[in-house]
Amino acid sequence: MKYLAKILLILPRLMNYVLCKIMVPLFSKHGKNIKIFPLNSFFSYENIEIGNDVFIGPGAHFTSIKKIYIGNKIMFGPKVTIIGGDHNVSEVGMYMYDVEQKLEHNDQEIHIMDGCLDRGKCNYFKRCYHQFWIYCCSRVLGQ
Repeated sequence: MKYLAKILLILPRLMNYVLCKIMVPLFSKHGKNIKIFPLNSFFSYENIEIGNDVFIGPGAHFTSIKKIYIGNKIMFGPKVTIIGGDHNVSEVGMYMYDVEQKLEHNDQEIHIMDGCLDRGKCNYFKRCYHQFWIYCCSRVLGQ
């Protein structure tokens, strides 16, 4: 039983290693030395460009209608969420579910500059591209 337990503990690590090698080429552009955990993360691969030496911890959720640019030498801890896109809240008197028209500024690209560090469990929305957000968690940052 002890050996079976050890094998079961090693299996997810091995699966993440193999899937990382398979999934990284799915990003629209990618550099070298990228570490992700595909087993328990979600990425909109076709809209994400990643530089060199990037670590994205387990439980990540990166999705956007527009591009997400991740620079070089970046580390994300576990459970980081980056969501691009917004809703058109200018339609007064309508339920958000019924609003179909988007404004130009509702969907913007996300730029994460070189050398950023995120310790984990943080949420970033729309136009977060300054390095001062390194330790800011659960805040909407922008222009």
